[in-house]
Amino acid sequence: MNCFAPKSLQILSINPERGVCSDVCDSNQYPDSNRICRSCDASCKTCTGAGSSACSSCHLPQVLHNSGCLDSCPIGFIGQNQICAPCSQNCRICSSQSVCTQCDANTFLEAGSCLASCPSGKTPNTALRICCHTDCLTCSGQQAFECQSCRPGSYLTVDKKCELCNEECA
Repeated sequence: MNCFAPKSLQILSINPERGVCSDVCDSNQYPDSNRICRSCDASCKTCTGAGSSACSSCHLPQVLHNSGCLDSCPIGFIGQNQICAPCSQNCRICSSQSVCTQCDANTFLEAGSCLASCPSGKTPNTALRICCHTDCLTCSGQQAFECQSCRPGSYLTVDKKCELCNEECA
């Protein structure tokens, strides 16, 4: 089958699946170098060319990453609208592009961001890669009720909070 059109029209493509000439391929097809519409790889919903690394969108529930379809985004990325978007700098796992929940090595989680060091008054937990609450000397999390030990002049309560000492415990 050949397609012909006046020069003023767009280049036509042959769509052999429908047996027609068209100026565009179906959404699940791409035009090859001979202007023949070819089916996208089965892993792609839409594509820009041949193979599984030329996807432009994916079938649910898969997500698009580097022009390929995956079951989930790799570390350092988050799925948003079926596309893997990068987390913020130094972030290993995030709940959105701007809110980190786990940092890369050599950085500490503080208020959803990854910092090279903890702010003044906060102790770093090097095992968990977090900054402890200002009340804590050591911690298991970032909240005031996740203290494991307290700064001098404070004591640890049964609910894992640090309270200031009165005259009796000082």
